[in-house]
Amino acid sequence: MFASGKWFAAALLALGVAACDESPVTLPEPTSISSAAAEIKLTVGDVATVPNQVLDQQGQVIRGVQPTFTSDNPSVAAVDATGTVRAVSAGTANITAAYGGVTATSKVTVAARPGTTPTAIAMPTGELRLTVGDAVALPGQVLNESGGVMEGLRPSFSSSNPSVVSVDATGSVRALSTGTADVTARYGTLTSTVKVTVSNDLRSFVRSLDVLADSVTADVRVGSSAAVAIRAFNGFGQPVCPTVTIQVDDPSVAFVSQVGCRLVVTPRFQGRTTVRVSADDVSDTFVVNVTSTGMTAQFSSRPAASAVFAGNTVSYGVRLLDEQGNGIAGRKVAFDVSAGTLSASSATTDAAGYATVQWTLPTNLRELGNTQSIAFSTTLPNGAVVQRSETVFINGAALASLTLYRSGPQGFQAITTPSITAPVFSSIFLGARGEDQYGNPRVEDFSLTMSGASVFKCGGDYQSGDGIEYACFYSSTSGSATFTAAGAGLSKSVQVIFQ
Repeated sequence: MFASGKWFAAALLALGVAACDESPVTLPEPTSISSAAAEIKLTVGDVATVPNQVLDQQGQVIRGVQPTFTSDNPSVAAVDATGTVRAVSAGTANITAAYGGVTATSKVTVAARPGTTPTAIAMPTGELRLTVGDAVALPGQVLNESGGVMEGLRPSFSSSNPSVVSVDATGSVRALSTGTADVTARYGTLTSTVKVTVSNDLRSFVRSLDVLADSVTADVRVGSSAAVAIRAFNGFGQPVCPTVTIQVDDPSVAFVSQVGCRLVVTPRFQGRTTVRVSADDVSDTFVVNVTSTGMTAQFSSRPAASAVFAGNTVSYGVRLLDEQGNGIAGRKVAFDVSAGTLSASSATTDAAGYATVQWTLPTNLRELGNTQSIAFSTTLPNGAVVQRSETVFINGAALASLTLYRSGPQGFQAITTPSITAPVFSSIFLGARGEDQYGNPRVEDFSLTMSGASVFKCGGDYQSGDGIEYACFYSSTSGSATFTAAGAGLSKSVQVIFQ
């Protein structure tokens, strides 16, 4: 029995030694929270979920733990204990997930629901003319961004001269005495104003107006001008000399002003424009034709089409020339772009008449659109004001990702599964759309193919309005085929099961 006891003690010792030789167990430690989206875009009323998994030093999910969530702007985006975000109002908020000293933040941008944003107040256009004692109801409707009437919303009204024109809370205007007043409708920060002129007799208004010239021809020269007479009569048939409103369709061609009962036309740049002259409810038009300037201003250099991609910085040049074709030095040229940024808003021409600007092209083409513009304006030494603009098509940057699509009753839908099914003897429309690193659609000529027995392509490739290139395929037998889209070094496939 003693021998058995020694054997048992030796076994225990051996087990102890073996246990001491085992490697130490590494406990999981929270080191990160599952990658949060850089930006979550919602509409008021939408709900989304923020990533909520805690990861250890090996990138594995730690089971049974969950971060806490906070919003820095709960009036815009509120979040509950599970990471569910609710869009409350338009604006931005940051949602932060935290656990054990580890945090991750998602930016949430909330847009107003379409049709719920007041953008304008409907009021009469032009001048409202009344006689003493008249009353008229103003529409005063609050309109949304689509121009629709927002029921239940009503502006407040005020008159700049209540002794001439009164207005009540419903927008009812009453003419009290002769004179003028501005009636303004207000809703929040929106305002809309109509001018009201009150007379004892409407016949005092201008009833006929003639510009005594059908056209004016002139050369651009410093200090040069042409005069045109105005003839007008009121409702009594009496000649009058009213103050007129002048509208020049192209102000870069000529400037038109009134001096007494005459119009003074000052040429600016070679071209042709129509001028409309109006007083009260009558108007007349004439044409200004500027025949010669002797000086020019134009875009002199443009970037190659291969450089006009989202996010790139490109150069545009302008040159000013005098009558002899020599460059005009020392003139300020103002630049403007519809989107993106400029290295400078203006530049001065060098000794050869050149001025250049750097344009950093926008990156958010999905919101702004691919078509943008660059423009410049300058005043030549002869006083001519020159304005030029060019429309530029900006393509997405290099292809960074590729998504496959399938057409269905709701239009094209992204394919998110490794395989899809399709009926035999029926056409199936499959396609692909590329995006650059900014998330812009990337216009690309993809190769669309399907390999498999008895599978045929119905025709050529087509382009949808939202940049999806697609084609039609057809199978006469059941079986499996592979649809592949490839372009610019990227390719993606999905298995198609015909049944």
